[in-house]
Amino acid sequence: MIANKDQMNYFDISQLPNPCMFETITQSIYDIQDYPAEGGSVYFFSKPVGTSDPPRTFADTNMLTSSCIPIGQAFIIESIRVRLMLEAESRADERRFYSRGYFSFMIGQKQYLGATPGELDPRTDPEIRLDFNTSGTECTVNFGSGELDHAGLKLGPNNLLLIPKQNFSLYCTDLPRLKNEARLAAHLFGRLMRQIA
Repeated sequence: MIANKDQMNYFDISQLPNPCMFETITQSIYDIQDYPAEGGSVYFFSKPVGTSDPPRTFADTNMLTSSCIPIGQAFIIESIRVRLMLEAESRADERRFYSRGYFSFMIGQKQYLGATPGELDPRTDPEIRLDFNTSGTECTVNFGSGELDHAGLKLGPNNLLLIPKQNFSLYCTDLPRLKNEARLAAHLFGRLMRQIA
């Protein structure tokens, strides 16, 4: 089931060349960025491979276009994970991070996640889970470690569809200053549908 099923109206594979030539693979879309030294904001998935100075590589992200899926592809998001990776273990920095900030995930102009990390327990593996109602117009954010696997907590049964050239964004704002250097890793886990050449 797709929570934002209205997007399917814009992704008609029959209109593409060789519509039967698609493959589906399990994959993640990821973006790893340095935590801002003074706190503030981090915008994920907007800087693809080859951009910025120094140029971003596949060690940083697997995005090939800025904030969207390329033509000939679509992606079904089954789970979303944002993880703080500290250079040195620090419970104080973990508590500081989870006590403040705001996370938002949008597709086009519609927000599908809006959450503060404040209810997360820094002693657990932090995850964010989204549950959508059947119409897909509202979301409830549940915090906690739940039943974890490599893909974090799942969105299902209502997943999200990213279609070609449709902007999407995940951003974190009002992040606190940390004492230690850190990175933030964002993962969209799911299934990539891509046209076979």
